[in-house]
Amino acid sequence: ALKRMYLWTTVYKNELSLFLSKISSINTFNADLVKKINALISQKHIVKSEFKKVQQEFQLYIKTSNERNELSIKLQENLKYLGYTVSSNTHSNNMTLYQQLSQGEIVYLDTDIEAYKIMVKLNKDMGFSIRFTKMVATQHEVDNISSYQRQKDQENAKKWCNNYDKLCQLLKQHNINVHDKLRQEPETVDIAYMINENLVAKKSETEKAEQYLRKINE
Repeated sequence: ALKRMYLWTTVYKNELSLFLSKISSINTFNADLVKKINALISQKHIVKSEFKKVQQEFQLYIKTSNERNELSIKLQENLKYLGYTVSSNTHSNNMTLYQQLSQGEIVYLDTDIEAYKIMVKLNKDMGFSIRFTKMVATQHEVDNISSYQRQKDQENAKKWCNNYDKLCQLLKQHNINVHDKLRQEPETVDIAYMINENLVAKKSETEKAEQYLRKINE
């Protein structure tokens, strides 16, 4: 009986080591699961029920990761079809949308108007948060938005809401059903204004270029 237990413990530990190897290759690193696996490997003997419990958790983790990876691929493809592309990021040029999201990055999608972006974030429950945002250079701009500009921002946000509905329909065609946990319409909540300090330098360069052109025309 002891020999049999020793042999099965060896088999289980080999399997658990393979689990760790697989987890390390996936971007959605599950520290809690890794801790459980290491704790089991450190035991002198492993019984079948202990192994099975961790194995089931590992299989669910892999299944969920694969599903979210597939969803992010379809999400990116269909957003591109609607005219949205992932904003360039020097640290993420060779990474997929899901890889960026799973590492905790907030990804911004470009719209047809440069100032407006679609913010995408992966939540702890593996769901997506998607929000229409506007990039501004300073907090002063946020604090002094005119009623006309707010109305214009709201109109652009409504266009995004229409495209979001189209996106959900496109995903449905790929057998991916999107369920909204919380949906806020532009009529009930302001869009998010995000401060991008790089816009200060860009704005300054644009103003210099405009002044230069005016001098030439004079």
